[in-house]
Amino acid sequence: MQNSNIEYNVAHSKSDKSSSNDKEKKALRYAKMGLFMGFLSGLMWSVDGLLLGMGLNIPPLDKSSLWLFAPLFAVGIHDFVESSLALLYNCSKGKRKEIIRTINSRPGRLCILAAFIGGPLGMGGYLMSLSLVGVAYALPPFTLVLLRF
Repeated sequence: MQNSNIEYNVAHSKSDKSSSNDKEKKALRYAKMGLFMGFLSGLMWSVDGLLLGMGLNIPPLDKSSLWLFAPLFAVGIHDFVESSLALLYNCSKGKRKEIIRTINSRPGRLCILAAFIGGPLGMGGYLMSLSLVGVAYALPPFTLVLLRF
């Protein structure tokens, strides 16, 4: 009886160590993925700013008479494409019902209203700064490293 109890305790302690080790590996892998996604997000934001800054300097949008219209037009296109891609991605992941449920809720509607008001204001101000003062002053310092390449 005592011998079988010792065997059970030894086997049980080994499974606890392996599950603890698996949890640590999973947490480390999750942290690495989070750091990579954060870095990738910052890189994409910098590239996005570079492309928008260059787009605001091409012929139809570079006229001084369009100093207010051009950034807001670019914001409209940018936000439409961005939200369409996010919607397609979430639908492809099977979250269509959750999207509809969220849209039908009061907090979801308030979030949509805030996005329609705050998105063009915030992004419009960002793009106006890109078009008026240039890329070097409006973008994060990381982007300046990309400009050298």
